[in-house]
Amino acid sequence: MMPGGCAVSETRKIAAILVSDVVGYSRLAGADEDRTLARLRALRSDLIDPTISVHHGRIVKRTGDGSVIEFRSVVDAVRWPHGTTSWRTLNSASGMSTR
Repeated sequence: MMPGGCAVSETRKIAAILVSDVVGYSRLAGADEDRTLARLRALRSDLIDPTISVHHGRIVKRTGDGSVIEFRSVVDAVRWPHGTTSWRTLNSASGMSTR
């Protein structure tokens, strides 16, 4: 209750927040900025973004090579990278790695 007897309506939710960035992005962009940015955009549109929604997540913010992603549960957040078609293959093919 607020002072004066007014009730305040609260909405609470439990969420898992995942923060990621591309390992070595500055080095890669320094070597070939256009190609690195094109690869990152392609990976996001073709693989990363579609699988986030499949695992009940949403992108809260993008920061260059990083992302803040909200999932409805810790289980969804943990399953997300494992549910995408082999992250090792992605990392090898793109020359990029996420952490």
